[in-house]
Amino acid sequence: MYAIFKKELKQYFTSPIGYVFIAVFMCVSGFFFWGYNIASGSADMTGFFSQMTFVFLIMVPFLTMRLIVEEKSEKTDQLLFTAPITSAEIVWGKALAAFAVFAVTAVIMIIYPIVLMMCYDGKFAWGVTFCNYIGFFLMGCAYISIGLFISSFTENQIVSAVLTFAVLLLLYLIQALSDMFASNAVKSIINALAINVRYNNDFALGILSLPSVIYYLSIVCIFVFLTYRNIELRKISK
Repeated sequence: MYAIFKKELKQYFTSPIGYVFIAVFMCVSGFFFWGYNIASGSADMTGFFSQMTFVFLIMVPFLTMRLIVEEKSEKTDQLLFTAPITSAEIVWGKALAAFAVFAVTAVIMIIYPIVLMMCYDGKFAWGVTFCNYIGFFLMGCAYISIGLFISSFTENQIVSAVLTFAVLLLLYLIQALSDMFASNAVKSIINALAINVRYNNDFALGILSLPSVIYYLSIVCIFVFLTYRNIELRKISK
């Protein structure tokens, strides 16, 4: 698994993808940080993170579109299938590489709370900001795992990116549908599918909820497993 992780991480930074992803993300986050915190004189980063969760949704397809698709298009998937490595190790190696690029971006973003702490010492809520960071990272990893799964179905990176964006946007907006149903059971199902509900109801309010942490980790494990199963089926069909 480490060999796959190392290979994928290297590819992110020997091609423009990793650098462009981080650069664009930091430029956009810097714009929102200036607007929500510096220009408005606010030490509360809740609004900033709320915007960045949607921005990351838009950017995830560019991070995940090549993970499995590239192996298919370059016909290197056959080499992976015959290599002395399991499908689970292949999938987790690729997933962890994408998580690592996201983690690098999240670490760079720590400069924002440091600036606020220096400017608004005594008013800055470290606890709430920490919960926002944790929720933002966990939800981001869930997005990435879904993008990885979709990438395993297509042979075109553009198609993979478009499908990933469409699915993530649907999961992001689906909460609005819950108000259309009177049944509490239906509402519960919709809220379970709405991937941002846990973030908004817990992490954004400064609540580090164990069920919400487990929820996002479960999404990651489920979609990594589904990707693994899809690759195993392709092995059999070959």
